[in-house]
Amino acid sequence: MLDSYNLIDQLYNKTDDQWLDMLLRSLENNVVDGITLPAFPNEKLQRITNNQCGSATVINAFSFYKISKQLAQKNGISIGKDSRILDYGCGWGRIYRCFLKEVRMTNLFGVDVQPALVDACKNLFLPDQFNLIEPNGTLPYNDETFDLVFANSVFSHLSKDLHRHAISEITRVTKSDGLVICTFISDTSLDKLTHQNDSYSDWFMSILGDLELAIEKTQKNGFLWRATGRKGTLSEYGLAIINDQWIHDNWPEKLDIQKIVHENYSQSIVVGCKKRSN
Repeated sequence: MLDSYNLIDQLYNKTDDQWLDMLLRSLENNVVDGITLPAFPNEKLQRITNNQCGSATVINAFSFYKISKQLAQKNGISIGKDSRILDYGCGWGRIYRCFLKEVRMTNLFGVDVQPALVDACKNLFLPDQFNLIEPNGTLPYNDETFDLVFANSVFSHLSKDLHRHAISEITRVTKSDGLVICTFISDTSLDKLTHQNDSYSDWFMSILGDLELAIEKTQKNGFLWRATGRKGTLSEYGLAIINDQWIHDNWPEKLDIQKIVHENYSQSIVVGCKKRSN
């Protein structure tokens, strides 16, 4: 049985290498070294978020987790047991679970627009920590709630209007001096992604057409979005390519952009710190 209250005390002193090893071993059996960890959903559901499952998706999630911790520390945010963190676009909790080593589960929250993914999180973790949201809806949290909000591979899909709405809501629920860490596909990371393997390149070409022309349009116009055939509430979830200047020009004034990183991760990462109110 998952002991959510004492889990943090069992994991807190583990090194990152030890924690990654435990997560990988928990794919086969979620009781590792006598500690019960959250189980994993079936492989079909795992693949919904990034077409990966098993060790590949754990390693990818852990990479973002480590980078987020490093960026937070460099910007004066010390992640600890009582930090309040929101995973915006939590999927089935692949990154969320990585933070269980540092943060009490009761202080970790997640939202997503897909019911099946939110239901999976409610079954795997504490159900009250997760909420289903509408793409254009209001986040179910008060202003100034979170020390850190992160969004991995969310803004790489949103249309311009949804992007502006989402970052506005994220900013609202972030505490003053709190941090926002989001990934996006930039013209730089698009070039990198399409050279990783042929399947990536083929997929991007099927949506964007000529990739060099897509990069040129992004550099000129700042934002390039293409539909990927999703229906209903996800119709504005496609593929977005964004350049750095568009981020600077369109993110809320209350978010002071600290850094945009184009290396060490598959997508580009933007770090924003919420300014104190006057």
